[in-house]
Amino acid sequence: MKGKLNQWACLCEICKQKFKEKFNYEIPTEFSQDVVEFREETITNFLAEMSRFARQKRVKNAVCLLPIESSISGIKNWDRVCGIETMDIFGTDPYWISFEQKATSMGFGKKALKSLEVVKFVGYFSQKIQDLCKKYGKEGQIWIQAFKIPEGREQEVAIAIDTAYNLGIRNIAAWGYDGCRSISS
Repeated sequence: MKGKLNQWACLCEICKQKFKEKFNYEIPTEFSQDVVEFREETITNFLAEMSRFARQKRVKNAVCLLPIESSISGIKNWDRVCGIETMDIFGTDPYWISFEQKATSMGFGKKALKSLEVVKFVGYFSQKIQDLCKKYGKEGQIWIQAFKIPEGREQEVAIAIDTAYNLGIRNIAAWGYDGCRSISS
């Protein structure tokens, strides 16, 4: 299926069948609210099933959602995922520089980029994670961007860590150069 980001729904036979069972019509070729609901429900059910299986093996479960509050490219209803009973750690990766670069390449102006300032961007998502984790009794986690940092902006990594920490996040991880070679070179 074509959408803003090229593919926004799975068209395997199982998903087609499940969509039809739920909504009593074929999965549409246009993005719709039913597609959003189906996709989020399917993803959440999959995560719940996998985390139950892992919990039976005595494994702690963590999930990291993209810091995108959009139905077309992410999961809009974060409560749904954070509320999974067998999910232990819930987080996001507010990579302020990566999203700034993406926004620039998509033609957003400087006004739109203001919201991607490190303290505002990392702070907003750290607070969101903290609030959800408190509500559902989970451990919050924030991943800090430590790759593709432009020369002269290295101090922003420390600012991002301080921002998350000052908002109560204690599980802080960094995604660095060797940890993600495929997107860093």
